[in-house]
Amino acid sequence: MSEAAARKLYCSRCLNTFEADLEQCPNLSCRRKRPARGWGVIFAEGDIFDRNYRIHKMLAVGGAGVTYLAREIDANGDEAGPRLAVKVLLAARDAGPYVRRLATEAQIIQELDHANIVQYLGFVHRAGHSPYLLTRFESGGSLLDHMRRVGTLSVRAAAVVGRQICWALEKAHERGIVHRDLKPENVLLTRVVPATEDPVVRVADFGIAKVQGSLNTNLTRVGAFVGTPHYAAPEQFVGGTVTEAADVYSVGALIYFCMMARHVARFADRLDPEEGFQLLCDQLPPVVERSNDDATAVERMNRVLAVVMRVDPRQRCSVVELDRMLEAVAAGREPELPLPEACAAAPSPAAVRAEAEVSAQRSALGLTSLQSTPAPSGGALVAVVSEPTMADDGGADRELPAAATGVVRPEDATPVAQPKGPPPAAAPAPKKGRLGCVMLVLVGGLALFALALGGLGALWLQAPERVTGLLRSVGLDAADPAPGGAGGPGAGEGQPAPKATPKAASPTAITADSANPKHAKEHSLIASGVLRRKDWLAERCSLVGPAEVTAHLVVEANGGTRSASVTGGAAEQATCLSTEIKRLTHKRKLPEPVSLDVVIQWP
Repeated sequence: MSEAAARKLYCSRCLNTFEADLEQCPNLSCRRKRPARGWGVIFAEGDIFDRNYRIHKMLAVGGAGVTYLAREIDANGDEAGPRLAVKVLLAARDAGPYVRRLATEAQIIQELDHANIVQYLGFVHRAGHSPYLLTRFESGGSLLDHMRRVGTLSVRAAAVVGRQICWALEKAHERGIVHRDLKPENVLLTRVVPATEDPVVRVADFGIAKVQGSLNTNLTRVGAFVGTPHYAAPEQFVGGTVTEAADVYSVGALIYFCMMARHVARFADRLDPEEGFQLLCDQLPPVVERSNDDATAVERMNRVLAVVMRVDPRQRCSVVELDRMLEAVAAGREPELPLPEACAAAPSPAAVRAEAEVSAQRSALGLTSLQSTPAPSGGALVAVVSEPTMADDGGADRELPAAATGVVRPEDATPVAQPKGPPPAAAPAPKKGRLGCVMLVLVGGLALFALALGGLGALWLQAPERVTGLLRSVGLDAADPAPGGAGGPGAGEGQPAPKATPKAASPTAITADSANPKHAKEHSLIASGVLRRKDWLAERCSLVGPAEVTAHLVVEANGGTRSASVTGGAAEQATCLSTEIKRLTHKRKLPEPVSLDVVIQWP
């Protein structure tokens, strides 16, 4: 077979593959004409790539590129050096964010250089050629491939694998790098091993890693999901701040999958992120059940997973602590769990979601530098520096940040002893040059403030209630900006009276056996949503033993809970349940608010 016939071509628009060098893409929904630079090429065994590498086989095809097994060739055409994994971007992905992410991955793994991280061997990006990354080929395949060969891992084997991942993450976290996409496919084995031998693993694919404090911290748009849902931490579903704690959670989810061959929660292909968040929270913490393992070891692992897979990222341990706990489990000892007193009180899932929404709304209003906390006493003005809201995407030559500079809070500063004697002379008046700088800063600040007011005013004309809600949600008491408002300069005789605050619409009472089928369906939809969360409610309110309560709900048209009151059971528990149920949001079909009763029973 000729070299041309052995290759496959592809259309860079629709990624459809074909063998003949056609004038037009054969995909009827695409029909793109052949580009000037030709069709994209899927290389075959024996092909010479970029004049320096001989392709052995194709390893994987992803949405961004193709990975090949290859070896370098010398001037005589003979193969030399180690076997390589060559990740080549597709022709449709060889510009923009895909190149930046591949360059970021190359820079990260080169900087980390750790025994449990894939070895960097080169990155090439030049005009007229698709960018590609070279790493050492790991002959054992992925951790998922290993499980397909030997089956699920025992508690001890899972702990051994988890420890090696922790070692890699410890090095990354020291440099302020969060992986964000840990999964079995991204953990590679150095060689194929039987079930009786512990594998040596290396973490790969830092393409969507986040470098804390760098210019690409906010590269992903607000609300975009980053990662793989089955192994992603709860805060990744709702746009929360992703820290090292997200990687800790992902290690726990990965270990759970290795032992159980199933995920903590099953997500639909196009599940709404908020629905995914609630679905995941309902399943946490997961419970490992292995009849062919020592029951004590299983119980110890369950206690570890309960710590590392908490909903609140502030209550999770570090990778160093996780490594110590896994070491104890692997050695058959009791793991030393972090003390609960060392962690902040865990908020509810709704509170985690609300915090993420406030952060997104601050960014939308350009208020990321404002603080809702009161200023320090004494009238001192404290400058607040926030992370940039827009990122200069930079490029492959961006340096990884060094260790962050420590910041001394005003309340932590050591007071300076004042010398005894007469008071110091008054400070001299500022010079004209300094006064000019001060005036320039003041004028610039006023100009920015005017621009912000102009933007809010334009939004107010279109949706005043949205501006008011956004300002209140970020901790600012919004005065009525409409002309003629109470107390404003336009108030008084001859001016229109301010608009009265609209009253909340009266809810429609619905029941499960209503004659109106829409009402019955709506009742079932809301009630089933509450009942799916009853285990979570029991945990939040410390319910023990059988119980039955009735929740009286008023649900808004947008799914929010206007009010919730619970009758039955102990008074303290009823108050707690009322508070937690009021935080829930529901799927809605009817366009008006409704009131209903839901009976909740715990066996």
